[in-house]
Amino acid sequence: MGEMIERVARAIYEGRNGRGCKPWSLLPKAHKEPYMADARAAIVAMREPTKEITAMSYCADNAENLWPAMIDAALK
Repeated sequence: MGEMIERVARAIYEGRNGRGCKPWSLLPKAHKEPYMADARAAIVAMREPTKEITAMSYCADNAENLWPAMIDAALK
């Protein structure tokens, strides 16, 4: 599992289940899988930079290339 995918999956799990939910580390793999799928979909949705992201870059051309590469790395 990619570290970022698992981090996002855990945040989704904890956000949906609130305080006092069973710790992520104790969940069986089968229970984690739907959250992992949701996390992957969320990260893929961020692959194309927004206008705001490219505007924050020193060079818009660089942001258009760098941002997708960063998201691709997160998906590995």
